[in-house]
Amino acid sequence: KEALLPELFKGTVQTTSVTGKQAIQSYLDSIAASHNPAIKPVTGEMITQALAKQEGGEDPQALAPVRASIESNFNLLKAVKTPKEAVELHTKLLQATLALMNNVTLLQNMQKDFVGALVGQKNIADLNAVFTDIGTQILALETKYNIK
Repeated sequence: KEALLPELFKGTVQTTSVTGKQAIQSYLDSIAASHNPAIKPVTGEMITQALAKQEGGEDPQALAPVRASIESNFNLLKAVKTPKEAVELHTKLLQATLALMNNVTLLQNMQKDFVGALVGQKNIADLNAVFTDIGTQILALETKYNIK
């Protein structure tokens, strides 16, 4: 059984030496779909609905746009300049996003690899806790710097 969160290549997280409230505010705005329209929200419900369409034969490619959105988000997040204080958070965000993308790919290949798709489903469920923890870390930064 491999780790839930994949390792990132060295240099994947782009850092900046800028610190303080403004740096954190700018960083948080750049990773939030509410402030950065380029980031596409992807929910568990969206994945579940697309998987149901794929499994039911209604749309065999239903997961393709979901995976494309996740991949686009990953590439956008890779380009974000991260303050040193948020490097651990951003590393986990990138790892979780990459894991989500990889596991949606497993679901896409369900016809060829049923066991792999089951692993993908379990991993996606397990990623909920990781994304919840990321949300908690973001909230902690917002609280620390009194960011609304």
